[in-house]
Amino acid sequence: MDGARYTETWGDSTHQFIPFLSDSIAPKGAVFTNLKNQGITSTIPGHTALITGYYDTLANNGTEYPTHPSIFQYFEQKYQEKSWIISSKDKLSVLSNCKDSLWQNQYNPYFDCGKEGLGTGYGYRDDSITLKKALWILDVFKPRLCLINFKEPDASGHSGNWNNYLKAIQTTDSLIYLIYKYLDADPFYKDQTIVFITNDHGRHLDGIRDGFKSHGDTCAGCRHCMLFTYGPNIKKGIRVDTLYSFIDVTETMASVLKLKMIDMEGQDIRETFSNW
Repeated sequence: MDGARYTETWGDSTHQFIPFLSDSIAPKGAVFTNLKNQGITSTIPGHTALITGYYDTLANNGTEYPTHPSIFQYFEQKYQEKSWIISSKDKLSVLSNCKDSLWQNQYNPYFDCGKEGLGTGYGYRDDSITLKKALWILDVFKPRLCLINFKEPDASGHSGNWNNYLKAIQTTDSLIYLIYKYLDADPFYKDQTIVFITNDHGRHLDGIRDGFKSHGDTCAGCRHCMLFTYGPNIKKGIRVDTLYSFIDVTETMASVLKLKMIDMEGQDIRETFSNW
């Protein structure tokens, strides 16, 4: 859920804008109350931290590959099967590659990002289209590793329309629920899939710069992100207040997939697993 502020997601005690996450998904697994993006709080750096395990200083316009190889490249190297990056934002296609000379243009995941691909403008496509694409890819290709990005509520937040921003959170909540329903019904994925639901950054707190309209600094509103996870071997209905960072999520995903990603500094989030 791109660019949602914690105060409008799990940080709102009523959870009024995320009813599916709070009522249907949270009881199935673990809710994290203290996940932080400790790097640059923008879209590409945020996503890069989540998939590489490094906080990278990168352009946010799709002109620069991540410095380090991603979990997708390590996965494809080890298992020799394709993974997918699916996004409403065209610029996130840069997550499919990296600058590292030993990895660049090797073991690259497939991607389906934006309207017409990288370099064709900001290239948003509607999240409803991304949902259809994601469900089709899951159904036809059955990838064992996949990232799905919905551009809202980031786009509506940047527009400065508060009501549209809140509606975007609600809509994205419902789209995530439809993916949850698909995974729960499909024999390939049912009871065999670990899901992480998070966001790449938050937004400025009220009273800081232009408030919810923007993001990108070190304020608590930009750093604090939501995280829900569920799946086999994950404890059900628990709340985790321990401070964790984006790179800890990467480390945990790598451990689950039995991948040894080089020199990462994150820690496994072991307390959510029944057995490790």
